[in-house]
Amino acid sequence: MKSTLTTCVGLLVAFFTYAHQSSSHDLTNHDINHYESFRCRSNYENIDPSLSLAEQLKTDLTSGIWIEETNTGFVHEMITFNASGKGEWIHDAGNQLYKKETISWTILDKCGELFLEIHSLNDKTEYFGIAANCKGIALSDMENNLIHDFEFVDPKEDYRLNNLREELIGKWENILPQIKLKATGNPEIPTLSLEGVKVVLDFRTDGQFQKSILSKDGPAYQENGRWEVSKDGQYIYLHCLNTGNGALTQAIKIKHFDLDELVLEQPLAIIGKSYSTDNKFFYFNKI
Repeated sequence: MKSTLTTCVGLLVAFFTYAHQSSSHDLTNHDINHYESFRCRSNYENIDPSLSLAEQLKTDLTSGIWIEETNTGFVHEMITFNASGKGEWIHDAGNQLYKKETISWTILDKCGELFLEIHSLNDKTEYFGIAANCKGIALSDMENNLIHDFEFVDPKEDYRLNNLREELIGKWENILPQIKLKATGNPEIPTLSLEGVKVVLDFRTDGQFQKSILSKDGPAYQENGRWEVSKDGQYIYLHCLNTGNGALTQAIKIKHFDLDELVLEQPLAIIGKSYSTDNKFFYFNKI
């Protein structure tokens, strides 16, 4: 009993000390101790209030997609929790590249406080204090002294996702009058200027893709791998195989899609060559 009490006190002291020290994303005692703020989200109308808070939170986590965005409105982290206790976590790895991890997860109730335990395939286990709010959830990473604010996003219906995938299949071409490639290690210095650059994205029915950057006067870059649409239908993920840097992913935001017109927000990143540009929006036509 004494050991259990000591553990509880240690956990709570660490949690409250961290929450008090955080200057930009403080969790108040109400946020930590009480979960009445669950009720301000419409999906909670279908959750049985007689369930324990841990069970309510599990139901909440599996009901949607959880996204933390950058200050420019681009995905920074995305987590999907499955009812089986599995899920996936897409992490920002820097330079507009991401790592996709398969995870297992559970909710722990320690002395009346709820914690999220996440175990990844590389045998790393992380613990987060967790609190629900009107927009989503706040995860307190005490090890790194950070609080992550994840927004709840409704998943797109399966048939809508399938339709989106079907409509994306094919070759898409974007032509730029001039592009300056810059090394990500020193982005202020252009390393190569290409005229009449053509970017071609080929989304194939078998889930494979080919991305080519072509120029009359310059070299051709090409990437291959798997592609998928995020469960909210807002992003295309390119899981590149020929990176030379391990399994890395490009996240491309779909800004506009109508028949044969596609507008994507992305850097012009060639993972294998470590190039990127300042361009944000690319206008594609189907060919």
